[in-house]
Amino acid sequence: MLDDSAAIGAEMKCPTCNARQVWSPECRRCKSDLRLLRGFAGLAQRLRKAALLDLHAGRIQDAQNSAEAWHRVDRSPAAARLVAVCHLLTGDAAPALAVAANQAAADD
Repeated sequence: MLDDSAAIGAEMKCPTCNARQVWSPECRRCKSDLRLLRGFAGLAQRLRKAALLDLHAGRIQDAQNSAEAWHRVDRSPAAARLVAVCHLLTGDAAPALAVAANQAAADD
């Protein structure tokens, strides 16, 4: 559902009427308030970035915590993959395989 689409000028889809548009405070078609959705997308971006920065710095447990928080907010394949990678880096293969299996089931 969420990706880097909270970026200024990026396109998003209204959850009420499915109109595609650039991010704005309200939907151009149905006038739904989109501010909360944008905030939610921003949170997902911050959690993703924190996880990646923690990985880069070698803080694997912090990265795993941020990746899991991101995955709770954004059930995307990218979030699931990052959670699985963090589990693998901590030497915990079973949860990584479970995440991969859950994502494969969701893709069907």
